[in-house]
Amino acid sequence: MSETKPELCDACNNSGWLRDGACECREPWLLARRLEEAEIPVTFEASTLEAFDTSVSTSAASAHAICRGIAERGPTDTGLLLTGPAGVGKTALAVGTLRLMIENGAAGLFVAVPKLHRRLQKSFAKGARESESEVMDQLIDAPVLVLDELGARRYTSYSNDVLQEILGERYNDRRATLVTTNYNASELGPRIGDRLMSRLRERSTLIEITDTPDYRLRLQGAAPTDQRPPRIHPRDQIRFDA
Repeated sequence: MSETKPELCDACNNSGWLRDGACECREPWLLARRLEEAEIPVTFEASTLEAFDTSVSTSAASAHAICRGIAERGPTDTGLLLTGPAGVGKTALAVGTLRLMIENGAAGLFVAVPKLHRRLQKSFAKGARESESEVMDQLIDAPVLVLDELGARRYTSYSNDVLQEILGERYNDRRATLVTTNYNASELGPRIGDRLMSRLRERSTLIEITDTPDYRLRLQGAAPTDQRPPRIHPRDQIRFDA
């Protein structure tokens, strides 16, 4: 990810410290570093909750409000499962939520699940740059984690075990996990297995975005059709006054 780096600070020469304490340039520098370490894809570098278009549908506006509530509540014991067809803004919302948490001081990481499987496969090769345990520890330990495109492929028992361990450790440690998928809850279960689906539903707010038109069509001037709000499981709704 390419973030704008802070300019040279004449006061501290970019060390971040003065004789009597931290320099005022230190926080912007730390923020830039946290954003770079989050590994947000270039495609979504500009994705923020402020920039998200809530006018396209009631569903988009409702999902946006919930994501903002999650981001403002902070990274502790937070789970989010965003489902819906491709192009409705799930990844943009997840990245916007991640970014706001990072701006508020948390560290985070974006990982596309298909890419994760490729990284794990490469970790078994002779002379691999990273081991399986190093890959998994990075995901388990991230204070905020976005898992994008869950269910994009059917998983082997090994893949399911890996995801089970990652999610299980994160939930036990009450770390924030934001998941996106192109499948609704009934479709996702058979693709990832009942155990993993049960784990996700146990600790996540489930938002199903079903009415928002594909942003690619919006770019071509297509108008939205249905305006129904997303389906949110009642027991998973967030209390914004908590």
